Amino acid sequence: MAAHRPCPHCGQSHAATILRCPETDMVLPLEGRRLDGRFVLQRCIGRGGMASVWLARNERVDRDVAIKLIRPEVARDDELVARFRAEARAAGRIGHANICDILDSGRSPIGPYIVMERLRGRSLGELLAGGQRLEPQLAVTLVRDALAGLAAAHRAGIVHRDLKPENLFLHCPDGGEPLVKLMDFGVAKFTDGTGETQTQHGALLGTPEYMAPEQFRGAALAEPRTDLWAMGAILYRTLGGRNAFGGPTVASTLLMVASESPVPLRELAPEVPEALAAIVERCLQKDPAERFADAAALDTALSPWALQGEPRSTALAELRAAALGDEPPAPRAATSGDALTRPWDKPAPTREHAVVVPPRRRWLGAAAIVGVAGVVAAIAWPRGEPAPAPVAAANAAEPTPLGHDDPALAAQARTPPRAGDDAPAPEPGPPASPMPTISTTTPPAPLPAESPPPTATTTAPPPATADEPSPSSPAPVDPAGVVREGRYVALLEPGRPGSHKQAHEHCEALASAGHLGIRGWALPNPAVATKFVGVRALKKARYWTSALWRGKARAVALPSGQQSSLDADGGRARALCVARWP
Repeated sequence: MAAHRPCPHCGQSHAATILRCPETDMVLPLEGRRLDGRFVLQRCIGRGGMASVWLARNERVDRDVAIKLIRPEVARDDELVARFRAEARAAGRIGHANICDILDSGRSPIGPYIVMERLRGRSLGELLAGGQRLEPQLAVTLVRDALAGLAAAHRAGIVHRDLKPENLFLHCPDGGEPLVKLMDFGVAKFTDGTGETQTQHGALLGTPEYMAPEQFRGAALAEPRTDLWAMGAILYRTLGGRNAFGGPTVASTLLMVASESPVPLRELAPEVPEALAAIVERCLQKDPAERFADAAALDTALSPWALQGEPRSTALAELRAAALGDEPPAPRAATSGDALTRPWDKPAPTREHAVVVPPRRRWLGAAAIVGVAGVVAAIAWPRGEPAPAPVAAANAAEPTPLGHDDPALAAQARTPPRAGDDAPAPEPGPPASPMPTISTTTPPAPLPAESPPPTATTTAPPPATADEPSPSSPAPVDPAGVVREGRYVALLEPGRPGSHKQAHEHCEALASAGHLGIRGWALPNPAVATKFVGVRALKKARYWTSALWRGKARAVALPSGQQSSLDADGGRARALCVARWP
């Protein structure tokens, strides 16, 4: 079998079937390598906090597929691996045209993987980026597509629990009309109790801006009408150009959802029919009993506003061009019946946070979120019933640092690769997620992070981005206490010497607290860590990187740049917390 370029870890050449360097046990650059004897990995098309997604060719059947590879350090967490497998099981159980199809799953030397159909297009979140909104008829048409998949999921006994625009993907098959695919069933609930993981009472799962009030009392309390709240929030965002709920912090967002009503939709978009606005308002009722009974009832209520016949074909053809193009089409003035996207007059920046829930780790902000959840529970609990006691911090799932996603991972991809990120790294690809999802059950992602709106599988790789800021853009003003190298900043004050886990938790806590106004703090992968070689402003010490395998973790000495492999539990190194910023 043909050899590849020399290994960046040992300098030797390894066959295409070798995924880990035999000398160092580090993950090799995966492009062109063969997974499980049949999948040739072509290029990374997305990264999330839990996994990376690769375009691959199944040589046995001569078919392009998308392969989701779990991160090596995530593969050591049994509960997260169970959730990863549950994602494949959930989508496979549903088997619907409006659900991203899962073709296979398996385990490789670099961890578990899922084989999915290759999708072409953009997520609804991408199409709505920057305050864009859709004309009512087109918005309803797309949401009804999503409702068809959601109804099938509910019939199969599965509640999604993390519906949002980023998890509605506009797939553009060759020779067919675009259709919406529901993505990312990683935190789905199996109502028949057959799921591989059990959600603790009081655990928070979901994205706050799209979470129903009952989810704040615990993810286990989610039911089908919980997903209908999320669909109403998606419709509000699609029609109005901004989220129904969203504060400057996760806590303020939770309180808004629990105790406030959103700005009336017609104040943001007067062209929305009054009856349609009333349907959205009904979806967003705090009491589940006041919402629609099920997805089919909501679909029936929306049907009068859906596009039909030639107007539908024309609108979807235009939307297809936007989804497959490098950029959405330039907006034009909307007229009656116009079904193109157009900008909201004064788009407000959407702040979408992620308070995540992985197990068995502590973070400094846990007590604050748990306290807020207790207040929210008291506000949102139906009158006449006792509110549950606030969940103890030990029972709350670990939040993902805001600024990373996980969560995330949409079912296929969260973040497009950036130029410079394909440098040899110990894991399949450094994750990044623009829209942290309070539930994508992912530990904080290694660098690089902070990227444009999440994307799912696209036809072509996104344009390269230089590692240095564009000379035409204003120079970023760095906060005090950091040192910059290219697009990355590192804290001048490192964490205390300790284990790899302690370093990981230190950066995670800073990310959760938004230290210095930055949400992307994380341990860097070795390629990013070496950018700070020679930087004398950093304390002379050994620093942990995110590279972790079989109890060994990679450390780099700064400013010298010498790398070594240390015992993750017994070794002593400092936390080098790095973020891509701004």
